[in-house]
Amino acid sequence: MSAIEMRDDIYKWAEQVDESFLSAVHAIMGAYVEKQEQEDQIVGYRISSGEALSVNEADEEFEAIVDEVRRGEYLTVEEMIEQRSQRW
Repeated sequence: MSAIEMRDDIYKWAEQVDESFLSAVHAIMGAYVEKQEQEDQIVGYRISSGEALSVNEADEEFEAIVDEVRRGEYLTVEEMIEQRSQRW
């Protein structure tokens, strides 16, 4: 069944159902749409490319960074200073 057919069915059924069911469907669809809008929201830009960064992309990248830190894959401040001073 195509999206157009499903929408047509939903429009027809919406006219037939009682108000309590319609209210429940309205709440579910409203919550879904709000979540989608939040996930698509731009929260920043990548420094290297200037590309927009959405909530979902940022969340995935931040989770990956947290996982790296948990595995011990990070530099201390002292290590960073040492590396930079070697470049001077």
